[in-house]
Amino acid sequence: MGINNRYPSEAEEQLYEKWTNEWGFDISAIRSAMLELTKINNPNMKYLDTILSRLYQDNRIRQKQIEEHFKGNAETDAAMKSILGVLGQSRQTVTDDMRSAYKYYIENGIDAETILYVAKLVCDEGGHTFQALKSRLDGYVDAGLTDLKVISSYEQNKQNTEMAAKALLEKLGIVKNRLSKTDIDNYLRIKDAGLQQDVVLYAAQIASQYQNPLRALMSIIKRWKAEGVQSVEDATRADWQFYNNGLKGKKAAEEYIQRNYTSEQFDERMKKSVASLEDSINDDFPDI
Repeated sequence: MGINNRYPSEAEEQLYEKWTNEWGFDISAIRSAMLELTKINNPNMKYLDTILSRLYQDNRIRQKQIEEHFKGNAETDAAMKSILGVLGQSRQTVTDDMRSAYKYYIENGIDAETILYVAKLVCDEGGHTFQALKSRLDGYVDAGLTDLKVISSYEQNKQNTEMAAKALLEKLGIVKNRLSKTDIDNYLRIKDAGLQQDVVLYAAQIASQYQNPLRALMSIIKRWKAEGVQSVEDATRADWQFYNNGLKGKKAAEEYIQRNYTSEQFDERMKKSVASLEDSINDDFPDI
């Protein structure tokens, strides 16, 4: 350790006795562990005791075991530095917790290439810490997603869903930079109702006139689903029938579809339809 011209202190002798007699390290094993001291500015017995304590807890007390362990750590550290670089944290020190986490993901089937791919995703979303990456990877492990192609497909579907949900909210006049889990869940409820996309967008056009457009959209979707609406034409008829409270019947609906309305007439009809539907919307979103 670079300590010359003095005898070991009593405390240092006690440490050596612990390492050899109590823990079972021989001098060759201790020397292999001492190579790690070159990584710190001030090598000392206390730090060496910490290293040997970890090795003892991992049941690595033989020279060969220790050398293989530190060789594996060097490879892990190189991989971790690449990952931290992708996260924008290239100067961050690789810790034991990071090494353990990295080895855990490798053992669970997420390879180094996939971890780098996920690190870039996390970074692009504004996450620059290893903890942010760890949280994402833990979610994949829990969901059984380990293969790069599977994770890439999952993320693409997730991105497509978020884009579609954002577009629908914008159609309702609701603009958000970042969607919440509730926003996504509401979109999926609407999607699962099974109506055609153009029908949903037409419903959103109507619902945008309401004070609470999302709640209005839920009510419209629920009603149209119950009425078997399959197309925009069906939706137009259903909306007109609802506006007229069923008094004019099928004839009025067909007349509405065949007639070309001016924008002013359409806006006036929309306002009346809005007033009619507002009273039918519950405080909570209706089940679709």
